[in-house]
Amino acid sequence: MNNSDGRGWMFARGFTLVELMIVVAIVGILTAIAYPSYIQEVRKTRRADAITALLDLSQRLERCFTANSKYDGCITGTPVTDKGYYLLTVTAAATTFTLEADSTGDQTADLCKNFTITNTGLRTASDPVCW
Repeated sequence: MNNSDGRGWMFARGFTLVELMIVVAIVGILTAIAYPSYIQEVRKTRRADAITALLDLSQRLERCFTANSKYDGCITGTPVTDKGYYLLTVTAAATTFTLEADSTGDQTADLCKNFTITNTGLRTASDPVCW
C-alpha cells in the first residue's frame, strides 16, 4: 500500500493523461469562445483611429477656410491615421470638402470598413452603428 518513497498511496505524483486532456479541452473551449470576441473588440477600438483622424482633418480644414475662404490647398501631402489601420482621402474644392477613411489590412474584416465626413458635418459609414 505504500509507495517506494514511503509517503503512502495518498501522495501519488503527477497527473493522468485523462486529467491533462480534460484541462486541454476546457482551455480549447474557452479559447474558441473568447478569441473571436477579443478580435471584434480590438477592431472596434481601432475605429477610434479613423474617427479621430477625420475629425482632426475636418477641424484643420475649417480653420484654413476661416483664414483663406477656401478649403482647397489646405491639406498638403497624404494624410494617414496614427496607427495606420485606415487610409485617408481628402477631396477639397473651394467651398466643400469630403474626407474618407478606408480600412486596410486586418481592419478590412471589421463591420465598419469606411467612414466619411463632409464640410456640412454629415457623417456616414459602411454601417450606421459605426459613428
